[in-house]
Amino acid sequence: MSRLILKEVEMEFEKSNLQSIISAEFELGHLYGILGRNGAGKTTLLNLLSGRKYPSKGAVFLDQEPIWENPAALPKIYYCGDPKDFPPTMYIYRLIHWIAALRPAFSPEKAEKLCETFSLPQDVRFSSLSTGQKTAFQLAVALSSGAEFILFDEPFLGLDANTRHLFYQELLSIFSKGTITCLFATHWVEEIESILDEILIFEKGKLVLKDSCEHLIQNSYQVSGPSELIDRFCLEQKVLQIQTLGGLKTAIILGPQPPALEGLTFSKISLSELVLALTDQKGGASHA
Repeated sequence: MSRLILKEVEMEFEKSNLQSIISAEFELGHLYGILGRNGAGKTTLLNLLSGRKYPSKGAVFLDQEPIWENPAALPKIYYCGDPKDFPPTMYIYRLIHWIAALRPAFSPEKAEKLCETFSLPQDVRFSSLSTGQKTAFQLAVALSSGAEFILFDEPFLGLDANTRHLFYQELLSIFSKGTITCLFATHWVEEIESILDEILIFEKGKLVLKDSCEHLIQNSYQVSGPSELIDRFCLEQKVLQIQTLGGLKTAIILGPQPPALEGLTFSKISLSELVLALTDQKGGASHA
């Protein structure tokens, strides 16, 4: 089974002095969410994984082979997220065949079919497309790339609800064959939480949490009640977030839900609510 591996890779950020060492593995047949606030390191991570950025320390491997300038490994990885990758004056139908000449595994027939599915004109220049149409074209190319690892960087910019629905249908159809892994770096957690099976949360360039969605949902909850009772209950809990309304408090807790306690109300939370709590600067991932 193919694996994309970050081994002791140093992540650097041009706009700050932040540096961090990251190690992680991504296995074939999974849908990963790469989550965090703006500037947390999501795009930097995808650039490293796709060979668009060279690490100053460490290395990125596809199985046992480094990906950097590796003609055997790089075609198996596709980065989707930068419209500047496409010549702006080239017509869409020519773009499709230009990409096919660069990527042997790319299917121009599939790309053309997806353009029709997404209602994209093919006899116009790329620069004449709207923002949403450019995004849809990038998604069509990604799903036609033939890559084993597809890295989506904020893939929903400008997309209408209908196109997003069509994209999910096509993605899940391909994913069901067990031949791809997808990484989604996005703020649209609510949009994709139903399809993810694992998430990685970044904060200020550091990987602060990597876990399966199922485990996180089973080991997190919300508790509400009078302020005094909540304060007492939270003393020995991993508290991610607390909100106060009058004499009442609500806390989001990371850990198994305890048996019922008098005066307190327990409830499950969604993955998107959990991620928001984990990335909240006032009490987020650093507490987990």
